[in-house]
Amino acid sequence: MTDETKAIGRIPTNTLPPSPPKGITYFLGIGINDYVHCPKLHNAVKDVQDTIALLQEKYGFDAQHIRTLYDDRATSEHILAEFKRLVREVKPTDNVLIYFSGHGELDDVLDEGFWVPVEAERGKENQYVRNSTIQKVLLKINSYHTFLISDSCYSGALFLDGKGKFVSDSYDFPSRWGLTSGRNTIVSDGKAGTNSPFATAILDTLRHIDKPLNVSALCDVVKQAVPAATNKLQKPIGDPLSIEGHKGGQFIFEPIAKENPEIAAWATAFATDTLDGFKQFKEKYPLSKNAEIADKRLVFLQKEADKQAHAALWEKVKQKNRAQSYLDFFQNYPTSIYRKEARSLLEIAEDNELWAKT
Repeated sequence: MTDETKAIGRIPTNTLPPSPPKGITYFLGIGINDYVHCPKLHNAVKDVQDTIALLQEKYGFDAQHIRTLYDDRATSEHILAEFKRLVREVKPTDNVLIYFSGHGELDDVLDEGFWVPVEAERGKENQYVRNSTIQKVLLKINSYHTFLISDSCYSGALFLDGKGKFVSDSYDFPSRWGLTSGRNTIVSDGKAGTNSPFATAILDTLRHIDKPLNVSALCDVVKQAVPAATNKLQKPIGDPLSIEGHKGGQFIFEPIAKENPEIAAWATAFATDTLDGFKQFKEKYPLSKNAEIADKRLVFLQKEADKQAHAALWEKVKQKNRAQSYLDFFQNYPTSIYRKEARSLLEIAEDNELWAKT
């Protein structure tokens, strides 16, 4: 290696290893708006959903390998379960992208940051997901490329200090990169119904390029765009992570050859995750390779909708608080999870109505 090569931090091309076979690209998206104990956010879920839709539509990410945890699903238990799934399933030729959008916290005594899951109480660090836990998981994931995106406060401690770091433009070296919305500071969620400044910078960059884009180039754009949009209040970090496995390479976002209306429709249905969205997709593309996934999701979403409708009906029955209403409910829904409560309230209402007549 020449002195000139050392100075610019590049790896000479004659040292490049053979190109690895490209395996599966896994994506885990975690977005939390409706916190139980912490202030609610406006755009965290939308940021992740919009990113997934774009990655599917323009970059061909496969829905079979995309997993999401939104709001009440984004508990510490479920987050750790998804982490362990990646540790078990990911092979050395596979890539992993993880996107967290939600609250973060910082222990300024131990200088450690945390992700805050949906159910965590404020100030209860034992209920948070520690940066050290995230680092340990990323170390255990045996991927070729790993790229962590974190739109939360206090994520800066995940990174290398910059010493001894080298970067190649090549996909062919393994890598461990991260991009966070700020250093150890509070970051903006953006106006309701839009995207955060951080997510906006990522989405705008990925939308407007028409050729392969490596992670470092994406990070460079975001690191310039976000301070400009936030009056320098936010300064993102985009660098290799402070874990073993980084060999100087980087993941590359490669646009698919041309837009496919079926892929675009599927990306929209998957990102919005609604009954109507999947029904419209099935009606338009009944023979799609994603039809089976759509069917399974429709069954799940219909059960969830029925469960919510059933709960709403029970609330109306309780508001009426009449013996006949409880009796009708008990007879019409004999297997309901509210049947014991209905029987008990029926007896009380009958006694009250009988007493009122005397």
